[in-house]
Amino acid sequence: MTGSACIYAQQSYLTAVSSPAALVSDIESDYYVKPQTARTSSYNSATSEDIAKSFDRNYSTLYHSNYASTTFPVTLTYKFDGNSQIDYVTYVPRATGTNGNFKEVEIWYSLKNDSVGLIKYGEYNFGGGNNATTITFSPALPNPDTIYFVVKSGEGNFASCAEMEFYGINPAAFHPETIFTDGSCSELKPGITMDNIRQIPQPFYQKLASDLLNGYFDPTFRVQDYECYIDPTEQQKWSMTSYKFGYRDNPTGIYVRKGDMLIFFVGDMHGQSLSIDIQKGYEDLKTTANLPVTGTNYSIKQGMNQITAAHDGLIYVRYYNTTGEGDPVKINFVTGRVNGYYDKAIHSATQWTTLLNKATYEDFDVKGEWAVLNFPVASYKSYTGTNGLALINVYDDLVYTEQVLEGLLKYNRMMKSRAYFVTKSDSTAGYMHATNYYTGYNKSSLADILALNTAKTGLKSGWGPAHEFGHILQMPGFKGSDLGEVSNNVMSQYIVMKWGESSRLTDATCSKAVNDIVLGDGTTTYRNHSDLFVRLIPFWQLKLICEDVLGKPDFYKDLYEMLRNEFTQSENYGAARAPQKFIEFACKASGYDLTDFFADWKWTTAQVNAAKTAIASLNLPQAPIPAGKKWYNITDANYNTYKMP
Repeated sequence: MTGSACIYAQQSYLTAVSSPAALVSDIESDYYVKPQTARTSSYNSATSEDIAKSFDRNYSTLYHSNYASTTFPVTLTYKFDGNSQIDYVTYVPRATGTNGNFKEVEIWYSLKNDSVGLIKYGEYNFGGGNNATTITFSPALPNPDTIYFVVKSGEGNFASCAEMEFYGINPAAFHPETIFTDGSCSELKPGITMDNIRQIPQPFYQKLASDLLNGYFDPTFRVQDYECYIDPTEQQKWSMTSYKFGYRDNPTGIYVRKGDMLIFFVGDMHGQSLSIDIQKGYEDLKTTANLPVTGTNYSIKQGMNQITAAHDGLIYVRYYNTTGEGDPVKINFVTGRVNGYYDKAIHSATQWTTLLNKATYEDFDVKGEWAVLNFPVASYKSYTGTNGLALINVYDDLVYTEQVLEGLLKYNRMMKSRAYFVTKSDSTAGYMHATNYYTGYNKSSLADILALNTAKTGLKSGWGPAHEFGHILQMPGFKGSDLGEVSNNVMSQYIVMKWGESSRLTDATCSKAVNDIVLGDGTTTYRNHSDLFVRLIPFWQLKLICEDVLGKPDFYKDLYEMLRNEFTQSENYGAARAPQKFIEFACKASGYDLTDFFADWKWTTAQVNAAKTAIASLNLPQAPIPAGKKWYNITDANYNTYKMP
């Protein structure tokens, strides 16, 4: 060979490197602007949750207003040296719980050596949720000496936050838009060559660009467009449910281990606020509190984001607002570890096994149309087998059907985000439970709720998830100490019967209910009987009477809507007027005078008479019933004999 040749060799390791700190060390990041001093109109001195905790760079501490006497508005004033430009501020809510999370907020500022004084920048509503929120000042605030927050309302009538973080954009930073098509840095501009890439001053961007050019970068799960959803707090306002739906509509399929540096790029955010959650896994939960959605929430910004993981966890994008309107946002998780997830909208039934076998984290997400499941990989393999699509179809059916039963579809109140089903810690009491954002399941229950009943259409044991999700949907005026573990069982009984299971309300249970209550001496009622299934009997009989015998399929749908419009969120069945209103609404929803039925089941004479007065003008007929029969004897086994010829 004569002459000379230059051979370029490059090994790609960007997405596999466990600690890419060396690659990003020379990237000019945004700079943090620390307040010099701060003060507030209200803080909790008893546990030292003072204003200093809001800028100590520690997400595990928090500022909290006075527990005894918080008066709104609560003001938070941050003073600066006036020598640094501030481009944006990030409000980081408390790490756990919602008490004190900001709702309505005003932001004011003043500039150094400016005699104008405080200037109002804008008004915002952070919604009282756990979503970290970034407010970008456009134009940037040049040399501010004061940024002043007026918190006009907060969750639980308090004000709290983990951090208020102030940042300036470094003008010396590399501008990726010269090489990449957008801020997600997931595609190169047309015509970019290796010679262009060698001119990039930072090794990290150079590696990423060359990987894209040479096809070394696998975008599967790393690069996705994430959709906008209506915030669960907003949805609760129209649905009047006891608990809020989840924040897990956007699983990423990416996870981190403690200490990993997570580097990701965000494309056009369309003026929206987004954040990510790193959720602790089941193994972490075994030694901590019983909170399956525990983790850390981070506000994100357009362009490059860097996070050093404080703990292991799967990552979720939180993209919610009060309308659900917002264009998709593309995010590129350049580092982080790929776990994948199963989405029935894009994956086939046969892809289930492949995706599950590729998972390297202990938990795995399954995304349906109405539900998201998060359970251990080993449990899916043991109990679900190859039936992943069938499993999520069953949970979708559960969530959809219970909402329909409650009238949310008929009255255009269906939830616009998904219900979340997740493993809970075994170290705490309780087999299953429900609360805001999820229903949680002890690991020992998974053999029943992740296995299908091949002889029927549902789960091996569907009552538990149907019962817990029923708690999420419980309505004001139909819940509380008397019916807290009863009214949701209307839902679970409906679900298991729909799936072809046997009724839990056996003939023996029904006979016991009639003997103890209807034919009893009056001291035992449907509200104080020790057997929760006995308490359920009259409420399930209303379904049999009205829907199955009298042909009123919308009975419970209409009854729930009346309850939604009548009662406030805090009113439960213990309220003095709730039982009487329930009788009244049941009569209106059925179109019949059912007051004798309620009297038989020991609603009080005063409650029955008040309901009779309320419906008197409607002139409702008595429900037709065959001679010799009593409505209180109707069961799942005999209801057909109650139909009139």
